[in-house]
Amino acid sequence: MPVWTCPFCSFAYDESEPDAGSGMEVPLPFDDHPADWVCPDCGALKDDFKKVEEAN
Repeated sequence: MPVWTCPFCSFAYDESEPDAGSGMEVPLPFDDHPADWVCPDCGALKDDFKKVEEAN
């Protein structure tokens, strides 16, 4: 599954891991987050994130 990285603080969003910030206990694809979702570390916009790799 893809890993998305914030270009400002390097926060990595791994689609294979649960999103602790959303309170969900299951993995959530990055594209399923609402358009106004922001980086939990620095507040960067979802559109700023870059897909960088596929998780193993």
